[in-house]
Amino acid sequence: MLALNYRKITDTIRQKLKPKEAYTFLGLVFKSNYETYESSVNEQTLADFLKIPRDRVIDHIDKFSRTGLVKKDQKEYGKIKKNYYQVSTEHYFLVTDKILELDITGDDIGFLLILKACCYNNTNLCLWSVNQLVENVAISKPTVIKYLKRLEDKDIISRKDGKIKIIKEGIFLETQPTDIAVMRNFYPEALDEEDFDSKGYWLPDEVRQMMK
Repeated sequence: MLALNYRKITDTIRQKLKPKEAYTFLGLVFKSNYETYESSVNEQTLADFLKIPRDRVIDHIDKFSRTGLVKKDQKEYGKIKKNYYQVSTEHYFLVTDKILELDITGDDIGFLLILKACCYNNTNLCLWSVNQLVENVAISKPTVIKYLKRLEDKDIISRKDGKIKIIKEGIFLETQPTDIAVMRNFYPEALDEEDFDSKGYWLPDEVRQMMK
């Protein structure tokens, strides 16, 4: 069932998390209910799922709670205490579980999520220069450059004229009705198909030029 294969990721991660933390956040999201985004996953289970140390999971979840990405609650069942996490989906994009199959490190996956959170609405294109990207994420410039090179070497992104495009297919999904579908209902006589991408989203001139 498709609903089980993708999850919502809030784009607010870009200014709150580093790549390692974003990777852990992805794991927590995939271990949450796909409708309610509530999770009761055990820290060790999440650590095993992501193949990372349990202590790192605990530290990262604590940060998610402090930054508002997760609301943490604890319930008691007799002498047993169980943690529950409500994951934020504010201003989300959709990511499929295929991202976990990529032949890259967890840190690279985390950076790829952060990069997607910086892309122009409903595209896989980041219009920011490296300097602008650094200003909008919680990562240093040398580290951003390192991750960009690694993703480019794996043919997951491409760079042209200072702009960055995610070119690996099947990782991210559309999140809204297409602009072309909406406009056909109101302005069919003024519609120019070249003003939209292959999925039907309207593109400003700068974006359209970059995607050629």
